[in-house]
Amino acid sequence: MLDAAPLVASLGFDLVWFGIIVIVIAELGLVTPPMGLNAFVVSKYPNTPVVDVFRGIVPHVFSHLVVIALLLAFPTIILWLPAHM
Repeated sequence: MLDAAPLVASLGFDLVWFGIIVIVIAELGLVTPPMGLNAFVVSKYPNTPVVDVFRGIVPHVFSHLVVIALLLAFPTIILWLPAHM
Protein backbone atom coordinates (compact mmCIF):
# COMPACT_ATOMS: atom_id res chain seq x y z
CA MET A 1 0.00 0.00 0.00
CA LEU A 2 1.22 3.46 -0.87
CA ASP A 3 2.23 5.51 2.14
CA ALA A 4 0.29 8.79 2.01
CA ALA A 5 2.22 10.60 4.76
CA PRO A 6 4.84 12.29 2.53
CA LEU A 7 2.18 13.43 0.08
CA VAL A 8 -0.12 14.76 2.80
CA ALA A 9 2.78 16.54 4.51
CA SER A 10 3.95 18.07 1.23
CA LEU A 11 0.45 19.45 0.64
CA GLY A 12 0.71 21.28 3.97
CA PHE A 13 -1.70 19.24 6.06
CA ASP A 14 -0.92 18.19 9.61
CA LEU A 15 -0.40 14.42 9.81
CA VAL A 16 -2.24 14.09 13.13
CA TRP A 17 -5.23 15.93 11.69
CA PHE A 18 -5.18 13.76 8.56
CA GLY A 19 -4.97 10.55 10.61
CA ILE A 20 -7.96 11.51 12.76
CA ILE A 21 -10.01 12.46 9.69
CA VAL A 22 -9.20 9.13 8.03
CA ILE A 23 -10.19 7.19 11.16
CA VAL A 24 -13.48 9.06 11.62
CA ILE A 25 -14.43 8.57 7.97
CA ALA A 26 -13.49 4.88 8.18
CA GLU A 27 -15.75 4.54 11.24
CA LEU A 28 -18.59 6.01 9.22
CA GLY A 29 -17.88 3.58 6.40
CA LEU A 30 -18.17 0.62 8.74
CA VAL A 31 -21.80 1.39 9.57
CA THR A 32 -23.20 2.70 6.29
CA PRO A 33 -24.47 0.70 3.32
CA PRO A 34 -23.50 -0.93 1.02
CA MET A 35 -20.76 -2.52 3.14
CA GLY A 36 -21.84 -1.71 6.70
CA LEU A 37 -19.91 -4.57 8.28
CA ASN A 38 -20.74 -3.48 11.83
CA ALA A 39 -24.44 -3.38 10.97
CA PHE A 40 -24.35 -6.97 9.72
CA VAL A 41 -22.60 -8.10 12.91
CA VAL A 42 -25.15 -6.28 15.07
CA SER A 43 -28.08 -7.79 13.16
CA LYS A 44 -26.70 -11.34 13.41
CA TYR A 45 -26.85 -11.91 17.15
CA PRO A 46 -30.36 -10.71 18.13
CA ASN A 47 -31.70 -11.98 14.74
CA THR A 48 -32.85 -8.48 13.81
CA PRO A 49 -33.35 -7.76 10.11
CA VAL A 50 -30.49 -5.76 8.61
CA VAL A 51 -32.97 -3.18 7.30
CA ASP A 52 -34.04 -2.38 10.88
CA VAL A 53 -30.42 -1.99 11.94
CA PHE A 54 -29.73 0.37 9.03
CA ARG A 55 -32.81 2.42 9.98
CA GLY A 56 -31.47 2.70 13.52
CA ILE A 57 -28.10 3.88 12.23
CA VAL A 58 -29.53 6.89 10.37
CA PRO A 59 -29.32 9.36 13.33
CA HIS A 60 -25.77 8.21 14.02
CA VAL A 61 -24.78 8.79 10.40
CA PHE A 62 -26.21 12.32 10.37
CA SER A 63 -24.44 13.23 13.61
CA HIS A 64 -21.21 11.73 12.27
CA LEU A 65 -21.50 13.86 9.12
CA VAL A 66 -21.94 16.97 11.27
CA VAL A 67 -18.83 16.05 13.27
CA ILE A 68 -16.82 15.47 10.09
CA ALA A 69 -17.93 18.85 8.74
CA LEU A 70 -16.87 20.54 11.99
CA LEU A 71 -13.51 18.78 12.01
CA LEU A 72 -12.87 19.82 8.41
CA ALA A 73 -13.99 23.41 9.00
CA PHE A 74 -12.13 23.84 12.29
CA PRO A 75 -8.97 21.66 12.34
CA THR A 76 -7.90 23.22 15.65
CA ILE A 77 -10.52 21.03 17.35
CA ILE A 78 -8.34 18.02 16.56
CA LEU A 79 -5.00 19.74 17.09
CA TRP A 80 -5.80 21.44 20.42
CA LEU A 81 -4.82 18.54 22.70
CA PRO A 82 -1.61 17.56 20.86
CA ALA A 83 -0.55 21.21 20.91
CA HIS A 84 -0.80 21.24 24.72
CA MET A 85 1.23 18.09 25.28
